[in-house]
Amino acid sequence: MLDVECVIDLRYLDIVALRRTSTNWVKVPAWGRCGRGHFGMVRVMGAVRLSAMSNALLSQSDEYLEFWGEYHLCTLTTLRPDGRPHVVPVGVTIDADAGIARVITRKSSRKVANVLMGGGAARVAVCQVDGGRWATLEGTAKICTDAAAVEEAVACYGERYGRTPTPDPERVVIRISIERALGQARAPHPRPAPSAPA
Repeated sequence: MLDVECVIDLRYLDIVALRRTSTNWVKVPAWGRCGRGHFGMVRVMGAVRLSAMSNALLSQSDEYLEFWGEYHLCTLTTLRPDGRPHVVPVGVTIDADAGIARVITRKSSRKVANVLMGGGAARVAVCQVDGGRWATLEGTAKICTDAAAVEEAVACYGERYGRTPTPDPERVVIRISIERALGQARAPHPRPAPSAPA
C-alpha cells in the first residue's frame, strides 16, 4: 500500500468503503487491459476532488467484472438496415479502465456492415448468460482496422478463451464504448424444496 496524495475519479470510488472508514483508506480497482486485475488500497492524504466522469463498467461489483473474465460464449446484437435485430454468437473481451468491449471478426461479416451503417454511432449490445447469472453491455460501436488494435484484441481474446485465433488478414475489431451495464453476476440462492404434504 502506498501513501499518495491523489485526485480520485468517481468511477474508481467504493462509496461504502469511503463512508465507513475512519482512516481514509479507499478501495480502488486496478484492472488490466483485458478486464482482469485486482483491488488495491490508496490512502487519501488531502482533500478529495470528485470528478463527474463516469464509467459504466467500473461502477459495477467485483463479481460483475470477474464474470466478464470467465469463459463464456456471448451474443452481439446489431441492427440491420431495416431496423431488425441481428444477433450472433461471439467472443467478447472488456477493458474496464477504458470502458470498452471488443469483438474480433472478419470485415466482410454482416455485423461489421451493420456497424458501418451506423456511421460511427451504431447502437449495439453484448450479452452473456450462465444459469441465473447474466450481463448485458450496451453502447456505441465502431470498426477498428489498425494492426496494433487488432493484435491487442486477439491477445485479450486468447487470454479469456484460452486459445489464440489463427492469423487472418481480414480480421477487424468491433470496439464498443460502453454506456450502460446491466445484469446479475452473483449466483442466486437456490430455492428451498417444497415441503411434502402432510
